[in-house]
Amino acid sequence: MVGRAIARWTSALIVMGRIARALRRARVMSRVAADLEAGRLLSWASKRTCEIHGLDISVVGSLPPVPCVIVSNHVTYLDPMVVLSLNAARPIAKSAVAWWPLIGRLACRLGVIFVNRRSMQQRARVLRWVIRTLSHGMAVLNFPEGTTSTGEGLLPFHRGIFGAARIAGVPVVPVWLEYSPKWLAWVGNRAFLGHYLRFSLLERSSVTVRVGAPIFPRPEVSAQALAVYAAERMRALQAGG
Repeated sequence: MVGRAIARWTSALIVMGRIARALRRARVMSRVAADLEAGRLLSWASKRTCEIHGLDISVVGSLPPVPCVIVSNHVTYLDPMVVLSLNAARPIAKSAVAWWPLIGRLACRLGVIFVNRRSMQQRARVLRWVIRTLSHGMAVLNFPEGTTSTGEGLLPFHRGIFGAARIAGVPVVPVWLEYSPKWLAWVGNRAFLGHYLRFSLLERSSVTVRVGAPIFPRPEVSAQALAVYAAERMRALQAGG
């Protein structure tokens, strides 16, 4: 079992190395082209990382091939990789992730946007970044709960990303993630390394991704109302609807 974990860590490091080399080549591209290439690389790396770790992904529905805001429930650090393995998108992450060993630095180079929700200045910067990214033809991935939960329900949503969708005039696509085994939920004060080691020792694990129909914002509907409706749609996906 330990040998399996070491092999997976080694393979993941190889993936990171390949991405780093590809990013160096992308420096000569225009900003828009480099953004699109970074999104493609992030999607490829996410898919390979899930495969390396024996994480089987079942999908109900499909993500649209157009600029959109993807919103998902947040269960574990695996969530972004699961969604990004299905569709190229630029994710928003909490600022603490930028300081994670290896992952943080690479995420910065891949264009992951980090936000400290306590900072009004950072939140405004992220809003501008989201609108620019969507105008470049890329999807944006966000976890509006802002932190992980057990996967049994939803925490209150931050409404900022829904305001960005309204301004950009793009659909919001609700997603629900459900893992097996259930302890893959990374919540509370669980140490990352201990949890990841236990995950990497598993022979196989699985996640079901349920994708809902796009929600098209209307000018008369506020960001808060859009957030509430998206939460309702996600609860329906949880129930299998």
